[in-house]
Amino acid sequence: YERGIRNASLVDWTMYDYDYEECLNGIPMKDEDGNVKKDEDGNVIWEYKPYMEHEATDYTYVDPFGDTPDMPSVTKIGVKWNEGDDRETKLEKIITQKYIALYPNSYEAWAELRRTGYPKLFPVLNPQDGDGSLKDGDMIRRMPFPGREDDSTNDIIERSGIPALGGPDLQATRLWWDVDSTNFPTGITTTQRAGTTSAYYSLDGRRIAQPQRGVNIVCHPDGTSQKVLVK
Repeated sequence: YERGIRNASLVDWTMYDYDYEECLNGIPMKDEDGNVKKDEDGNVIWEYKPYMEHEATDYTYVDPFGDTPDMPSVTKIGVKWNEGDDRETKLEKIITQKYIALYPNSYEAWAELRRTGYPKLFPVLNPQDGDGSLKDGDMIRRMPFPGREDDSTNDIIERSGIPALGGPDLQATRLWWDVDSTNFPTGITTTQRAGTTSAYYSLDGRRIAQPQRGVNIVCHPDGTSQKVLVK
């Protein structure tokens, strides 16, 4: 069962009858004598080409229950590596494959999604059913603190949890490493926002009194965060 799941997660449920190595290395077409078929130039004719050679293909998701409209895939990248791609496309390819490989380690996969924005996924359905902080197109950024029904636990959350969080205890509030910024910042951004007090963190997660030389993480009271470069 586990091996079948690995195969299916790598490619597609229709490939379930093939093993992991076949899906990864490709399945060549063969003639009736078992010989691998080749074209006139001597290239292998693939029934299913090697996984790492796959380019992007258009795909439209059709809800089998009919509860949502048909949705074209929001992922437009393939698997095949191309050194000519820009850094953002390379990152998307890497994280998309990591996301697949992390199955069923859902928490780490969720962390990668929040950290990088990849893979691109369909929007969350019915965000209004959450705690009211999510809008259409948002995803859940964190789980609110548990145990608030207990007075002593709630007091600890209010005294230390909320200040460390740097924002309201809501699903839409970003954690300090879930930065609302580009993956490859190129310049200096400001830390000043009128009428607010921000929390500052080093890249290794230590809270600091003020921005230091180098890259800092700035967490704002509205739940947003950003990377700040101080020269």
